[in-house]
Amino acid sequence: MFKGKTRVNQKAKKVFCAIVIGLSAVSGGRGTSAQAGELSENISVKGDLRYRHELIDQDGKVQRNRQRIRARFGIAADIGSDVKLSFFLASGSGDPVSTNQSLDGGFSSKQINLDIASFHWTPEKVSGLSVTGGKSKVPFYKPGKAELIWDSDLRPEGISANFKHKSGAASFYITAAGFWVNEESSAVDAGLRAVQARVKVASANGKTSVIGGAGYFDYSNLQGRATIYKAAKGFGNTLDGSGNYMYDFNILEVFAEVATKTKTMAVKAFFDYANNTDPSDNNTAWLVGFTVGKNSKKTGSWSARYNYRKIESDAVLGVFTNSDFGGGGTDGQGHEMGLKVQVGKKIQAAATYFINTVDLSTTTKYKRLQLDAIFKI
Repeated sequence: MFKGKTRVNQKAKKVFCAIVIGLSAVSGGRGTSAQAGELSENISVKGDLRYRHELIDQDGKVQRNRQRIRARFGIAADIGSDVKLSFFLASGSGDPVSTNQSLDGGFSSKQINLDIASFHWTPEKVSGLSVTGGKSKVPFYKPGKAELIWDSDLRPEGISANFKHKSGAASFYITAAGFWVNEESSAVDAGLRAVQARVKVASANGKTSVIGGAGYFDYSNLQGRATIYKAAKGFGNTLDGSGNYMYDFNILEVFAEVATKTKTMAVKAFFDYANNTDPSDNNTAWLVGFTVGKNSKKTGSWSARYNYRKIESDAVLGVFTNSDFGGGGTDGQGHEMGLKVQVGKKIQAAATYFINTVDLSTTTKYKRLQLDAIFKI
């Protein structure tokens, strides 16, 4: 969501910064309008609002119709010394893979949570290196932006380093990370150590590219531990008699992506495969899909996507995978299709439809329709 810099009205930024300086002055500090103007040159303000109608139809359950909102807002600040800071708030319940807020509860007030709080360091003396720490977006590449292993709303906590090197038509990338999953005073900590590498080769005219890569994600001390986030729910993963994880998660990923574009169309095809090397059964997940078109700020631009995936119960950690497919978690297979249209410079309309099977042993049918209006700052 927050890729690149979003241009906002400079006057609005100066007003925002003037408020910050004013609050500093009230609390005993000193602030001037000149300082507010200087501050506004070093920050960018970003955010969006999504209004969604959602229909869920699952065998054996009452059909659901609900209205949901997602609100996100924050700032990114360049503080010098090759360091940028990001602070973002988002709606939601604290779910690690969703910032949606259902409209219910008798018009009650809704929660706002800390979504991102991170530093991003790009040392000038080490070309191609960047280091990110704190609570930030998933640093690993997702072919076609598909969410086989990682939900797009997940914000892992810890430190990651990215390195890029270009040689002729080829670009090489490597990402390494260490994340804290659970820290406890009375038990060993659960963590994630990960590395992912990929290479991108572009054609001479730059219109076609091929990406191939692999990753390894090693969770520590999950086997025998209560499930992450909601202790009573395994999100599809196999649990023992005490409701703890039956297996560890050491996930090997292989992926590929091919993209091409003409004067009128952009097309991308992609594949993602994951295997948890700890259990011997129900340990594989795969996804194949494509996208057509590309959204821009031009009214009428559009993009469409389709993918099919199968996720066996212990292939990936269920709590962190896509929260919409099959209702979230693992042990499912089926289709995802979507369309997004630019109806204004900063307004989009979108539709997504899931036709899935959940609980592969019983082949329970699951359908989910999402209709979105998206407004961006």
